[in-house]
Amino acid sequence: MIKKIGKKLESVIESYGSEDALLYKGSEIVVSLDSFRSLESIDVENDDSKLVYFVDGGQAQILNGGSFMLSFIRVAAVGYKGEVKVDIRKNEFYVLTYLVERQGRKYFESKIFPMEGSERLILEDSAALFVALDNDNLTVGKQNVQIGSVVNMIRRFSELKYVYKLSSEIGEKGIVVIDGSLQASYTGEDKIINEFGVNVCALAKSNNLFTRNGNNPCVYLNRLCSLRVWSYSLVPGVAFVKLDSRALHVFRFDGNIELLANLDGFCHDPLFLGYPYGLILVDKLARVSNVEKQSLRAQFLLLDEAKIFRDYLTTNNAHEILDTVF
Repeated sequence: MIKKIGKKLESVIESYGSEDALLYKGSEIVVSLDSFRSLESIDVENDDSKLVYFVDGGQAQILNGGSFMLSFIRVAAVGYKGEVKVDIRKNEFYVLTYLVERQGRKYFESKIFPMEGSERLILEDSAALFVALDNDNLTVGKQNVQIGSVVNMIRRFSELKYVYKLSSEIGEKGIVVIDGSLQASYTGEDKIINEFGVNVCALAKSNNLFTRNGNNPCVYLNRLCSLRVWSYSLVPGVAFVKLDSRALHVFRFDGNIELLANLDGFCHDPLFLGYPYGLILVDKLARVSNVEKQSLRAQFLLLDEAKIFRDYLTTNNAHEILDTVF
């Protein structure tokens, strides 16, 4: 069976062929070898006063009663001058999402509770906090919006708001790099992204783009290019990049390609060649571990009010029970 699967995978990959084209927003982009750009031609700014901030977000489901969910979200940033770490910031909050009915229509309403020392990133009247069950952005197939998708959207908006705040604060003194892309997926995202200054860029570890033949564009481009470190622009502001000659990975980059000069010194760590170690660190800072999640959950289960909502929690913890058994 394993050998049959391997043979099938081999035939699928061989079917991609050598002649192909990139697909982006419904358009085909024929690859030209002359369009590859060596990143070694970008002048690296040896300016130790230049600030480079990396931003990422993490979340954890604390309580899930089916019709309500309590989540914990953390947006983190780590700042460097040159390659020296000079700043670490965190913005943390709980978000309680629950089902309501207004004028015969059902919605998920969310309330945000910032932790002490953190500020509110999403305003009370934001559309992200009041989502209809038939919202086109979040529905999958014929299903209604899932409560977890609402929380994912709130985390994304929080990351973008934090990036906007940080980039406005540092201005021309530095740049901000966010994990992911600057492509809007939810209604309202583009409004925030369009307000970003030229000092904001994004680097994505994965992407959902394909070539005309169904190939992965990162693999396809990497096989075509013989340059050590390179970029290939799809459209203005969107490119694929290889940031270390020894790297196995190619990433999607959104933003002004000239900003990559500020990332050169961060991309040669053997832990993940070609990926800025500032993004590795901020991922660790933003991540909510299972131990932390259990600790946060225990604080709520010890409340006197826990007897009111404990029965609801048993309807959604079957997987967790099995996880403790096996």
